[in-house]
Amino acid sequence: MPSVYQDITLYEDQGALLGLGPNQIVSFSEFQSPTTGHLRVEDDNTDFNWDVGETAEFQGQPATLIAAGTAVAGVSLNIPFVIDLSIELSSPVLTGIVVVDGVQHVRFYDAAGNDVDPAALLDSLVSDLTAAIGPVLLPLVLSSLGVDLLTYVETNAILTFDLSSANSVDLIPCFTAGTLIATERGEVMIETLKLGDRVLTVDHGLQAIRWIGSRSLTPSDLARAPHLTPIRIAAGAFAPDLPHQDLTVSPQHRCLVRSKIAARIAGEAEVLIAAKHLLGTPGVSVLPADMPVTYVHILFDRHELVWSNGAVTESLYLGEQAMQSVDTAARDEILALFPALADHRPPAARPFLRGRLARKLIERSTSNRKPLIEPLPPAAKVLRNA
Repeated sequence: MPSVYQDITLYEDQGALLGLGPNQIVSFSEFQSPTTGHLRVEDDNTDFNWDVGETAEFQGQPATLIAAGTAVAGVSLNIPFVIDLSIELSSPVLTGIVVVDGVQHVRFYDAAGNDVDPAALLDSLVSDLTAAIGPVLLPLVLSSLGVDLLTYVETNAILTFDLSSANSVDLIPCFTAGTLIATERGEVMIETLKLGDRVLTVDHGLQAIRWIGSRSLTPSDLARAPHLTPIRIAAGAFAPDLPHQDLTVSPQHRCLVRSKIAARIAGEAEVLIAAKHLLGTPGVSVLPADMPVTYVHILFDRHELVWSNGAVTESLYLGEQAMQSVDTAARDEILALFPALADHRPPAARPFLRGRLARKLIERSTSNRKPLIEPLPPAAKVLRNA
């Protein structure tokens, strides 16, 4: 896969940011001096950008982009009996939340990928604040503040972040509500499953659910973060009757591909491919973002393959990206169940096929009109023989 090289500037955050909720407010004064260095990104999707989930290094240290979105600068000024106003920049600046060697930083940049100096945002605030106060009140305001406006803004300005990727499901393999999961009771809608319910797995028979997580997104949420829009896999898209009815999953949810083409390309007959990389396969498409969606993920003692609407897909895999993506409470709960995860990540049920190789497999399968899956026995047959 290609690598992207760029010099960027990061600001170490010493304040309350980031929990990570989608909306955060932090003072400019809580950022440390900037660090400019060399970034190298493994550009999985060849879009020449650093996207959440892509492997990267900053100055030779491991770097992880854990959230992306925008930030708006603002400042309030209240002097009793004199003035009470709030100023907010009309144009948000793009921002990324980056962890480098365990330390959290913030990056500010524009649509072209060039760094933005947050000091320029302060200058704009000073200009807007001066215009809002007006020449008549300005001397009185300055006298009351005891400092010039730039000093006041530097001390009191805040950034309001809209981090649509933070705590989100785009890094986590998720089913949507309504998906039928094969269990010891037959196919059950995933949102009705409970802790301890036994689900049929491909490799280890019936396994108890250890943890369940969910998140609902509105059409407004999806409009702000279109990369979270579900992927629909139509009935029969993988092979005849696979899935046996439309299957809807998050873009990062991995599905089992089992074919001779996979063996030739990946060296493994069975691989897992994220749903977003299956686009281009007849019957696989992005859903319209005009309906709410509830994502649900289930966790077992290990990474498992399960039957979902008849097709084989993965359970939640607790790799580094997923652990960064769940919120603090969920992460603490998971670590309480599996304390060993604090030191190492578990093995995957099958190799992950990413980026260029995933697209190559899909292109060859489509052009040769070969099914993506040489079917495993259906769940019903496996359950009967268990």
